[in-house]
Amino acid sequence: MSAITVENGTVRYVDDPGGMQVEVGDMDYVSALHIADGSRIRTDGRLDLNAIEIRRPQGPISGLSARLDHNVSIDTEKSTITVDLLDLTLQQMGISLKGSLSGYDADTTRIDLTIASSDVTLEKIIASMPPNVAAGLAGAKGAGKIVVEGAVHGPMAAGLMPDISATLALRDGRMETPDLPVPFTAIKGDVEIKNSVATIRNLSLKAGQSDLTLSGTVSQLYGGGPGAKPVARIDINSNFINIDEISPPITDPANIPPYEPLPDIVMSGRVSVKKARVSNLDLTDIRMNMAMQNQVVQLTDIDATAYGGGINGTAVQDLNDVKHPPATKTAG
Repeated sequence: MSAITVENGTVRYVDDPGGMQVEVGDMDYVSALHIADGSRIRTDGRLDLNAIEIRRPQGPISGLSARLDHNVSIDTEKSTITVDLLDLTLQQMGISLKGSLSGYDADTTRIDLTIASSDVTLEKIIASMPPNVAAGLAGAKGAGKIVVEGAVHGPMAAGLMPDISATLALRDGRMETPDLPVPFTAIKGDVEIKNSVATIRNLSLKAGQSDLTLSGTVSQLYGGGPGAKPVARIDINSNFINIDEISPPITDPANIPPYEPLPDIVMSGRVSVKKARVSNLDLTDIRMNMAMQNQVVQLTDIDATAYGGGINGTAVQDLNDVKHPPATKTAG
């Protein structure tokens, strides 16, 4: 059961089923209220939230701040809310909403909203991360920008979700950290989200001599019910990957840095690489199927060519135990 409490100027939201708590303190609210004919109300102003903490089973996120500038009209006779201005700035990233909600006092409310972001740069994303989240990105540098546009249209009621759509465009991205042997450059791609399905189109990057392109879909992003996990179907293609350059061999497993698990999703897909270098071995025409569930990655039907001969096999890596090498079986 979820609940919201207010105590000593602090607002606390508790989501018991998900084990998450959101606590907001140090609030500053400045607003003007205008009333006409007793039924038309307009409010405009600013809300500053200077201390936001999110407590999750995976670990807390603290040091967040937000600012909300708004200009909202309410017509109690028509049961409508019109949003002329709703600008949310979370850390250094801004999102604007405009639109309306009608029938808010009925069993079914209709929502018509458009969403747009300012150009969000990778520098802002890194700079806006809370200290405890950004600890693993110490010394990170980024470039490039992300633009987000979206819309929410349709009825909302118990068991009924409106249509949600959004597009995300990433251009001219670059990322480097002290832990990356080579920087990621030429990062670009497009993501379209519609009705709980994200379609990834040609998300590509370069890392030193290597290149990578990813396409696919991720479904069940939301609305899948308790325990539902996102399901990804991904295809990865590359002209050349130099594993020795982007992931040098680990000589001492005890020195592996703390590992943040991948999102808990169900994933399957296909990997195709024209050329690769692994442990000074040159491979060509590498193909394999991949799958991940419960943080266990399986590579099956591995097929490659080396020195004129064929290599095939399987590999399994439990991401919950990255200090041990993957279990492999090869032939050829």
